[in-house]
Amino acid sequence: MFSVYNLVEFGNELRLIRSMNGLTQTKVREITGINEDTLRKIENGLVIPKYETLELLTYIYKTDLLQMLKSYRNNKYLSDIYAELDTIITLNNTLLIPHLYECLKKMQRNNTKLSLVNPNELLQLNSFLRCVVHYLDNKFTLHNDLINELTETLCLSITGFSLSNIKQ
Repeated sequence: MFSVYNLVEFGNELRLIRSMNGLTQTKVREITGINEDTLRKIENGLVIPKYETLELLTYIYKTDLLQMLKSYRNNKYLSDIYAELDTIITLNNTLLIPHLYECLKKMQRNNTKLSLVNPNELLQLNSFLRCVVHYLDNKFTLHNDLINELTETLCLSITGFSLSNIKQ
């Protein structure tokens, strides 16, 4: 699964919340013991803050920063696609897969946040959905070109993957 955050936007929001609470970075350091350099790096989007740091800041900023950080996940869009795909598979409702594939294609055209996602994993998801749509459209005939495409995209994340050694 993807784990990319828009840390710059998160940091900007954090800076705004700190300012709205009338706090300077120095005052935050005095209250929490969090180094000003660490605060500066977080507010500039240079690091992912530690859980403990967010807990301390949540208390003095009077905002659930752990929840807020989750809202800055760039993978939220793809997580939604995965969740819908999981539901489709669980309910065995393959008729919804073409719609899901179209949603992903539209998302890629309209959403620059996906540029932060691991491109190989995005290729794999696209390939998988495209092959399933093709499979469904052709009355469940699995062609060698689909199998080859899926095998090639799996090789992007599984070194040495082949159908002959799939049991391994």
